[in-house]
Amino acid sequence: MGENDLAFKRLAALRPGDLARLLLGGDVRKVKPVPTDLPAQRREPDWAARITRGRESFILHAECQRDDDADVDLRMLGYHVGFHLRERAPVRSVLLALEGEGAARQRRTYRVRVGGREEIAFRYDVLVLAQLPAGKLLDARHPLLLALVPLARGGGERATLAEAVRRIRRAKLGPSARADLLTALAVFAGVRDRRGLVGSLVRMAEMKKSVIYQEIFAAGRTKGLEQGLNKGLNKGLVQGQQKGQAEAVAGVLAVRFAQVPDAVRERVMKVTDPERLRSLLAAAIRCASLDEFERELGA
Repeated sequence: MGENDLAFKRLAALRPGDLARLLLGGDVRKVKPVPTDLPAQRREPDWAARITRGRESFILHAECQRDDDADVDLRMLGYHVGFHLRERAPVRSVLLALEGEGAARQRRTYRVRVGGREEIAFRYDVLVLAQLPAGKLLDARHPLLLALVPLARGGGERATLAEAVRRIRRAKLGPSARADLLTALAVFAGVRDRRGLVGSLVRMAEMKKSVIYQEIFAAGRTKGLEQGLNKGLNKGLVQGQQKGQAEAVAGVLAVRFAQVPDAVRERVMKVTDPERLRSLLAAAIRCASLDEFERELGA
């Protein structure tokens, strides 16, 4: 089982109501998870629950899928029939696609014809997370959706990821649940090659408390997760040091010359080369005038 599936299953178990609302695009009255061990299936379904909405009651089944799979239609059909036979209830199946194009919500049909006659017409929904606006997930007020932000459109931006992390930390959750959401966010960030960026926002010590991390560890997959996060953390530390050096230069100028034009300060703050920043700090200390420093800055 891949780390995306592990993260998805844990989130679904943790916040089934949040997941049901996302998949159905509306509110539900009652969500009761049901077992996913269907007979005669080579792979266990990802999640299913009995949904009560108004007077309607049905089984909601969801699969989390990253890559295109030629057999996905058959798997969805097999799970659909399996749940219908076991639960004796109508079934609505939804494929949660981590990547994809087109509309965010789609309807897919699998057809089988024999002798020109249609014998099977199986329909299921597809929710393409890559086409959902990240802002919609941030504003939904359902904690589970915050962990999915890296997968959404615009969710790879640092400011957006930082806001998702901030809201997870502020949500009314227990320590273990909070750790699970932060770890899931880091896992899903890997789909968009943003795991390094998340590493500068989430501490590894936080994630090691989560059930998701322990399951990934048990599957021997934590090395890649930690390497990606540590790369981002190290990058964040370097960027922090560079910003501190630039602020030191601006601070010396403010002390020596009282009024420093905003344009000069902005140019200083844009410098990222450590050697250049050390040179500018020396110039700020020894120069006789602001004009002399500006000449050094422009050199």
